[in-house]
Amino acid sequence: MEQLALYREWRPQFFRDVVGQDHVCRTLRNAIVLGRLAHAYLFCGPRGTGKTSTARILAKAANCPNSRDGEPCNSCESCRSITAGTAFDVLEMDAASHRGIEEIRDLRQKVGFAPTAGRFKFYIIDEVHMLTGEAFNALLKTLEEPPRHTVFVLATTEAHKVPATILSRCQRFDFRRLGRDLIAAHLDRVAREKGWRVEPEALSLIGRRAGGALRDALGLLDQAASFTGGHVTAAGVEALTGTLGEEALKPVLDAVYRGDVPSLLEQLEGFSAKGCEPRQILYQMTDYARDALFAARSAGTETEWHAAVLRGLAVADAEMRGSSRPDLVLELALLRLADASPFRKGAAAGLRKDVRPGAPSRAERAIAGAQDDRRDRPIGGGSEDGAETGSARDGRRDAGGKSPALLEPSPGYGTRAPLEKAQGAPQGAQGGREQGETDLAALRKFLQGRFRKQPLMGQVLAAAEIRQAGGRILISAPPPFGMLLQKEENRRSLQEGLREFDSGLELEIGENASDREERPEMQAGTAPGDGTNRREEGIKRSDAAAGPEEGVDDPVVGVALSLFKGKLIKRREDGD
Repeated sequence: MEQLALYREWRPQFFRDVVGQDHVCRTLRNAIVLGRLAHAYLFCGPRGTGKTSTARILAKAANCPNSRDGEPCNSCESCRSITAGTAFDVLEMDAASHRGIEEIRDLRQKVGFAPTAGRFKFYIIDEVHMLTGEAFNALLKTLEEPPRHTVFVLATTEAHKVPATILSRCQRFDFRRLGRDLIAAHLDRVAREKGWRVEPEALSLIGRRAGGALRDALGLLDQAASFTGGHVTAAGVEALTGTLGEEALKPVLDAVYRGDVPSLLEQLEGFSAKGCEPRQILYQMTDYARDALFAARSAGTETEWHAAVLRGLAVADAEMRGSSRPDLVLELALLRLADASPFRKGAAAGLRKDVRPGAPSRAERAIAGAQDDRRDRPIGGGSEDGAETGSARDGRRDAGGKSPALLEPSPGYGTRAPLEKAQGAPQGAQGGREQGETDLAALRKFLQGRFRKQPLMGQVLAAAEIRQAGGRILISAPPPFGMLLQKEENRRSLQEGLREFDSGLELEIGENASDREERPEMQAGTAPGDGTNRREEGIKRSDAAAGPEEGVDDPVVGVALSLFKGKLIKRREDGD
């Protein structure tokens, strides 16, 4: 007797046997019962979810003379030949190896022939997205108006690569990934039929490893049964696949959570000694941290930390794809997370005191690269002349010795702290300015983060004047910097950034730097001698050297001349 792989042995032969795709099977059964079979179908979805098997069942049901309720009988000559793959009326083509225009021309010549036994002739084209552009164009007319006896079934895992002209000519069905519980239930049924003893924990582990693909899950079960001699245990699956159990993962994430670097290094050394696959460890840790996040079910420091860990692991996953040392990527990612833990000794009290509700935690900001925040100088301070003294800066450090800048949102981080407005104090009053100034510093840094790919705009924002009046934020800079701020795409991006930072803020762009004495209610608190004013004075001096008398009317050229203290030597017009 021929030995078949488990996924082939348990390939569904009826619509009712297809697992987890009821929305597809019910529609196809009703179409057969009502005689509303379409001329072309597109089955798309992840691997191992039943696309090709469903196409074969559809061919059997459409050609079966004994079909009942849209299901094939699987006992007539037509059904048996289609199941065995010997039917002349069902032609399967692998588009990955027959992707050229010649193969499609050959198909077009044969499509007009009538079926030999059944009522319909089925063409099942697997991985159809692999066809060339010329082959797709050659298929268009035939696919749109095929002979009455012909049905096309196109299957693909990447529907976005199929041209829209093909999509519009097909009925599309999206096959979904299967849930772990559904996979575990099906594997349990298969194991009982085969007479195998399987632990529930082993089924759960196989379901996690399969990633929603039932074919992969059946292959793993088949392999595990051979490895363990028919008694599938969780330990056997872990040893076979190189995965780690919860008892191995929990100490690692606990060490990251506590910020216990020595314990974390010890665990990582153990993984290296066992030869564990770093990508598999990362996948399992992400899965475990996600379960912990959803188990928390409430907002707070713990939930924020779980989210920060997930974000750090996602970044490591992206880095790992192009790295030749995935183990190093994993170790550095976990060490960064442990170092940023909010529960390190001596920092827990300071964190709970300083973090505002809804604001990103220190761990999240560290993951986003907030360690460099200390180099940014705050705008203004608490003294009457607007300059922050050294004692004031020292007094604003938290219990952990970190700069308050670490408590501000970092560029690129998804959770934005709201811009708190001073309450109960007149505009421009010293008593209501300190909190706003801190927010304006965070706002400036956040807006600079949105322009990381535009260095000129980043420099302009670093030197621009940012002031607040109620819900309005005025950003102004001297020419030619002001012209760069006025550009439509830059203005739109600045407004979107304000909305992300605080939905109640509106943008106002000043054409020139305004006189502070004329508008005291919108001062940002910058002092005449601080770093921001020095930058502005430098810009004005360089702008004077490359002003209108030099013939500079392009804002980008003017900004470049100002930044690099350049001089316009010669103008070159189009056509020179």
